[in-house]
Amino acid sequence: MATNCCLIGFPIFLCTLLILFQVVINRALRGPNYSCGCACLPTNDTTGSCKKVCGLEYSTPTQAVFCAISNPIQWPAALQIPSYLYRAVDEHDNVFPGLPDASCRSWGTCPVSLLYTGRNLVLANDIASGFFLTTVPSNISDLLRTLSELVPGTIYGIPQTNYLEPAFSAGHVVYILQSSCSGISDPYYNCMETLVLWRDNSTIINKELYQGYQRGNPNNMINEISAAFDFGDTSSVKLDVTIWYNDTLRKPTLNKPPGMLRLPRSMNLVAQAYLRHLLGSSAQLPLWFVSEMPKSATALKLDFSSLLGPLFFMWVIQLLLPVSLSFCPVSTISTRSLGLKFYCKIAFCFFFILIASVSVVGYQYVFGFGLLGAFLFQFFVEDRDFSKSAVVLMELLPGFSLYRGLYELSQYSLIGLYQGTKGMQWRNMEDEQNGMRQVFAIMFIEWLMITPISFYLDRYFQSNSSPNHLRSKLKRLLEKFTGHNMRIQDRGTGADVINSDVLDEKKTVKESLASSPVSCTIICDDLRKVYWGKDGATPKYAVRGLSLAVPHGQCFGMLGPNGAGKTSSINMLIGLSRPSSGTAYIQGLDIRKDMDKIHLCMGVCPQFDLLWESLTGREHLLFYGRLKNLQEDALKNAVDNALRSVNLLDGGAADKTVDTYSGGMKRRLSVAISLIGDPKVVYMDEPSAGLDPASRNLLWNVVKKAKQGRAIILTTHSMEEAEALCDRVGIFVKGRLQCIGNCTEMKLRYGGAYVFTISTPPIQEEEVLKMVHELSPSAKRIYSLAGTQKFEISKNDVTIADAFRTVVSSKDHLKILAWGFTDTTLEDVFIKVVEQAS
Repeated sequence: MATNCCLIGFPIFLCTLLILFQVVINRALRGPNYSCGCACLPTNDTTGSCKKVCGLEYSTPTQAVFCAISNPIQWPAALQIPSYLYRAVDEHDNVFPGLPDASCRSWGTCPVSLLYTGRNLVLANDIASGFFLTTVPSNISDLLRTLSELVPGTIYGIPQTNYLEPAFSAGHVVYILQSSCSGISDPYYNCMETLVLWRDNSTIINKELYQGYQRGNPNNMINEISAAFDFGDTSSVKLDVTIWYNDTLRKPTLNKPPGMLRLPRSMNLVAQAYLRHLLGSSAQLPLWFVSEMPKSATALKLDFSSLLGPLFFMWVIQLLLPVSLSFCPVSTISTRSLGLKFYCKIAFCFFFILIASVSVVGYQYVFGFGLLGAFLFQFFVEDRDFSKSAVVLMELLPGFSLYRGLYELSQYSLIGLYQGTKGMQWRNMEDEQNGMRQVFAIMFIEWLMITPISFYLDRYFQSNSSPNHLRSKLKRLLEKFTGHNMRIQDRGTGADVINSDVLDEKKTVKESLASSPVSCTIICDDLRKVYWGKDGATPKYAVRGLSLAVPHGQCFGMLGPNGAGKTSSINMLIGLSRPSSGTAYIQGLDIRKDMDKIHLCMGVCPQFDLLWESLTGREHLLFYGRLKNLQEDALKNAVDNALRSVNLLDGGAADKTVDTYSGGMKRRLSVAISLIGDPKVVYMDEPSAGLDPASRNLLWNVVKKAKQGRAIILTTHSMEEAEALCDRVGIFVKGRLQCIGNCTEMKLRYGGAYVFTISTPPIQEEEVLKMVHELSPSAKRIYSLAGTQKFEISKNDVTIADAFRTVVSSKDHLKILAWGFTDTTLEDVFIKVVEQAS
């Protein structure tokens, strides 16, 4: 509960904190210094009142940026040129001809350089020669018109807006670009010589531009070209030109909008030169001015959401992922508390919990995708030359699609912040460059696809399905639509005669289900398990229609040879494998649908000890006790009682690691684990295997005491153990229950004979056989080895007194060494049933 509250409360707390900061900052920015200046002007009435008027004329330079501008100033369009320290020069390698010597930088006299190329050299030269006027006009009565006919240049960039042009601010120099400044000494102009250089192709221009960047050459020199032009297929009827420009000046920083670029003059320079090529050198295509759009009054705002940007919010949103991943192992352990393959999973999950590897992987994913989105994916989105299909393909990864959505929201928020408008609205979804539509589409499609897959996988692992589970689902679906019965058909075992006791058990199961599934603690209703063969191999029928009812307080023993289906039956009951058909009810819960709830009320002692050698016995019981919702004192008492019941509490064995335990101690610990938490159903698979007689008797006493409050299913190969512990037993052969009942009933039903055992010298075996046949003509020899023989004699043919007299009278003659006369044992019943079924 505390963790869930933290998960829900942290984002709420964070958002609340940001809102409070925003409110405090907004109040601090409401002062007069952060809004347009105002003055109170007299109204010329007798009251002496005044009217508040705001505008540029009443503002300080600091306040002016917040004023409404209904008629923005018209500025001459200038060409962006580099500072004299960074203009392209020849570094004495003569790689790019025509550039000035590097010594000009010392005197500040380096010219500006423009590059051009094209497929038609003559045409390109003619157009380039018309870039500049041959004579500079001397009439400056109309400065704006005069500058529109020339090519002004400036080394100053434009900020986010062009309401104030830095090039024409006081103290800044505006250059007039000319191919030659000789003979020009006009006081109104600061002439800048400009080199217009031919290059053979665009590849050379690209190389020269790249090497002009500081990191593009080994000397870390900056050799900046102002602009470059490729006239391509330009002809007398078509202008086909590509313009290179320096884009580094517009890169946004600190989540500010990108700066503006001086592109209009470059475009006009080419268009006007082409017109002069067609009409003559006196032709004019003036670019009168550039101007900003009118704007309303604004106020200084500090928007935390815009300042933090998409990266921060992406991290916050995805921080739930590593937390959720860290809970996956705990969830897996609690829902799969028992079972062979899930014990291995528990060990694996424990590894992850101990070193927090899952959380580390989750945090790496969150921060990794955030950084990749901010420093890689965002550049792909903003690059209009980058393939849009590639961007969409990258957005198929949820991390990138989330970043794209947050990026779009942040961009519209920035626009709204600087323009005094709102952020993204639904109508903005139709904008050409808006990627929110495709993000919604991708997320919706992935949701439709991933949700059913995740649901199926969740159910698959919760129900511990076999690989054939999906196939059985499809079969049932096909059966539903086709009407064909596709239920598993049992091929039989060759012993299809069902005994009356087994039929009675089936009847009990049907009656119990008809009355109430909770009338018996364990009810198996025609439970079947088939392991399908691969590549056409014959399927293996492990369990063939098990019907069994085990009431509360009873211990049922499952007997049978190896491979009879005992373990397969238990695996279905504990959820390790799904039944191929049929079902079972544990405390009224269906194993096909309610395995999660069943796990909480059952315990399992597996055939092989599945323990962590690095943990102590007490730590094992504490772990499984917590899975059964035991806490604090109840947990401590349950652990101590469990350890005491299996004789592991005294002597400090409880606090020793399991790798120091003997095989018998490990078996006792496994039994204690199965009984902790007071489960209503316990499955024990050969619990006393490998125990010495004293430990076995101790364990039997534990089981006898435990069955008083629960139903127990026990598998064993020890007939003595079955007789000592089980109220009823069932013998399985080839997946089928052959007989069922208590031990006494089984002996009476399948006995009906005495077992006569006699030991003599081997030479007397035939004489012994004659004696036995004289005693009972129907006697059957069932064992013979080195003079020791066993005979099965019908109770109808002989009495114990007759047998005693015959043996005593023949003792000396046959040299009898030892003999015995016993009634039928459970082992004899077992052997007889197995032989009949086979």
